[in-house]
Amino acid sequence: MTRGVDPAIRRLREDHHLPAIAERLKIARQAPYAWKKVPPLRVQEVARITGLKPHELRPDLYPPPRRRRNGRQ
Repeated sequence: MTRGVDPAIRRLREDHHLPAIAERLKIARQAPYAWKKVPPLRVQEVARITGLKPHELRPDLYPPPRRRRNGRQ
């Protein structure tokens, strides 16, 4: 695995075709390869395209939902 790479970026590189994501975002095909983290203005779009949750992509910006006492969200 690549050292120093954000886990969300690592997951995108492993599980998703980055040039396809770039095409859907209408950005240069190489652009996602330069990301150290998903850019804040791209989180919602990348989440929609990949099916990942915003908190999985950027937990620093989108905290995970809290669980209720009975274990449900």
